[in-house]
Amino acid sequence: MQGRNLRLLVQKRVLLRVLSYQTRKMNPKLLLTATCTAILLSHVPGLIAQTPAPTPVASSGDKMADARQRMNDRLKAALKVADDEWPVIEPLLERVETAQRATMLGRISSSSLTRHTHGIGDTGASNRSSGSPEADALRMALESDGTSTDEIKARLQALRDAHNRANANLAQAREDLKKVLTVRQEATLVEMGLLE
Repeated sequence: MQGRNLRLLVQKRVLLRVLSYQTRKMNPKLLLTATCTAILLSHVPGLIAQTPAPTPVASSGDKMADARQRMNDRLKAALKVADDEWPVIEPLLERVETAQRATMLGRISSSSLTRHTHGIGDTGASNRSSGSPEADALRMALESDGTSTDEIKARLQALRDAHNRANANLAQAREDLKKVLTVRQEATLVEMGLLE
């Protein structure tokens, strides 16, 4: 706050010097402008002292962490989890959410692959990664007219295997979570779509 006041004081002194120089030259418009500015600046320090400091802008990482924390707080409240139980449940919930995202990514990859190979959607789809290396490999194989049938079969099987692994990981994560939940908590998570 003192830095701002000092800066304003320096600005006032400079303005007063300009004002005294301009009064010698007798430029009435500039004299009026400088006088009004000097009067306004003399009242600014009081206004600045009353103005709260601007809040810092949060980075995207901070925003994600805040959103994640709010989501965890809502889950904890919905499950009616005690503070001493939450450290046990939270990592298992995160594991289920991560596994769900992986299976969704596989579904999205397959649907974008289907749209692209049937000519549906934008033409720039071939330049984008689906996030699944298996889906990307299959899409690239289908884009090339020279790809053999055996290679397409192999890449298709690799994609199916990746889907099966992701689904198995999700099923295991859900089973591990169910082991530590009450029936009411399990029903709440089924209703929320985290469990089946």
